Amino acid sequence: MRYWEILLFCLGLSLDVFAVAVCHGAVLGKIRPGRLCIACLIFCAAQTAALELGRLLARFPRLAAAYSQHETLWHTLAAGIFFLLAAYLAVKAVRRREVFEHRSELLYKNVLLTAGITSLDALLVGISSGFLNAFWASSLATLFVVTGVCAALGVAMGYFFGYRQKTAAYWIGGALFLAAGVDVFARYLF
Repeated sequence: MRYWEILLFCLGLSLDVFAVAVCHGAVLGKIRPGRLCIACLIFCAAQTAALELGRLLARFPRLAAAYSQHETLWHTLAAGIFFLLAAYLAVKAVRRREVFEHRSELLYKNVLLTAGITSLDALLVGISSGFLNAFWASSLATLFVVTGVCAALGVAMGYFFGYRQKTAAYWIGGALFLAAGVDVFARYLF
């Protein structure tokens, strides 16, 4: 995989985190930089751990002797995962769940829960990137940095402007996953 393709799926994943962080920021009474940094690190750690776990899961078929015979199947599955995530983010954007805005603290329990849930996308992308032989070090480093920036910006956007920006983040993230799926489909299957 080329680096711009890695950046594409890292941005798609991070925009999902951005949308969740917007919701966290929308209910904050005050932004505390120390708590915000810890929350961002939790999101970064969860995303990169899930991406790596997915990549490791994708290694199991590579160990089989018949992997090269079914390589087209694995590339199709990788493109399918990107299409599935694009559809998932589009559905989240259309649903437009309301967030009850009340002032509170940034609770680590809530951050851990939402980081775990959003990391399921990263697990699937890790499987795709493993099938596509993405360079794992640049994937993990890029995802860690982009997720940290998106989480911090998401909390700030939610704090200052409310939760409505999450819909745009879902649409853009879905479009990025759609572009990644089309790229994988065109590059590896035609």
